[in-house]
Amino acid sequence: MINKINITILLLLLLSCDNGSSTNNIPQEDCSGVLDGEAFLDDCGVCSGSNTGHVENSDQDCQGVCFGEAYITGCNLDAIEGFDCVLPESAEAIACVFDCTGEIIHEDCTDSLISGCADYDDCGICSGGTSNHIANSDVDCFSVCFGDALYDSCEICNGPGPIYECGCTLIPMEDCDCNANQDDECGICGGDGIVEGTCDCDGNIIDNCGVCGGNNQDDSPSCPVCFTETLQSTISEIDCVPNLFNHIVTTASCGYFFASVSIENNSEVEIDSNDWVGAFNGDTCVGAQQWDTSACGTELCGISVYGATTNYMSFGDYPSFKVYDTSAGVYIDVFPFEEHAWSQFGTHFISSLNINN
Repeated sequence: MINKINITILLLLLLSCDNGSSTNNIPQEDCSGVLDGEAFLDDCGVCSGSNTGHVENSDQDCQGVCFGEAYITGCNLDAIEGFDCVLPESAEAIACVFDCTGEIIHEDCTDSLISGCADYDDCGICSGGTSNHIANSDVDCFSVCFGDALYDSCEICNGPGPIYECGCTLIPMEDCDCNANQDDECGICGGDGIVEGTCDCDGNIIDNCGVCGGNNQDDSPSCPVCFTETLQSTISEIDCVPNLFNHIVTTASCGYFFASVSIENNSEVEIDSNDWVGAFNGDTCVGAQQWDTSACGTELCGISVYGATTNYMSFGDYPSFKVYDTSAGVYIDVFPFEEHAWSQFGTHFISSLNINN
């Protein structure tokens, strides 16, 4: 009887222990589904740790915001942490820009060779700043990247070199050589022209009759000293004119008449009846007349088909005038108070000729 009671109590005790163990030791799954696993939810609610392959709170940005956009620039704008955590498009982010060498862009790149001022050139090469590359140094003279065209010694891209009279250029139209010289009045390149004290390129001087290279007299014994026979003179009728006033009379003419002619600064001092007025087209005499103190006029001859009149007057030409002072034996330039262009068979009246231009 006693044995049965003991057995019954022992069975009850065993049953009581089994019921307690099954309630407290039920296996539990972690966040990754592993029974009794060690994975857990981090601060962003993401299963992390253990065999999840996810680092705890790795979805936080540098400001601790889950799934935020802030990032570390590396510009060290605050100079404390060594890095700066900024939001995109913020003032701090905009201020943190790097050149093509990785240097922070300098605020003033007037000098493109300072640190932070490198940029890509036209050939896509990082240049300037600390890159040790000169911008566009890989272009040829045609601006072709990595091309092979070169400037010749005349600074012409792919040019032929110094092949002209002056090396790289022709002789300029206004010059006579490659040293920028011009022909002087004697036709000598770079010459000094007519030597002072002489009257022509042959070294002649003006004689007492005002004639360049003259012999102080005329070849004609029929004319006074410093006068010559006109080209129209004949054996029976000899006309004499001052040496420089000899000219051919042509059928093409234009009359010029003068009320007064003076050869002193005082316009009231006029030439006398022994003096002559000559008209010129350039250096060619085209008319002359001895002065008549009451009035004076001369016919200025134009170009003719006969004789050597190539340089005579033509329509639109303006004549110049000289006076031969017989008493002094000199030629004096005089100027008209009014200027009139030459026209065939025209007539012009000029109030005065004087030495003042």
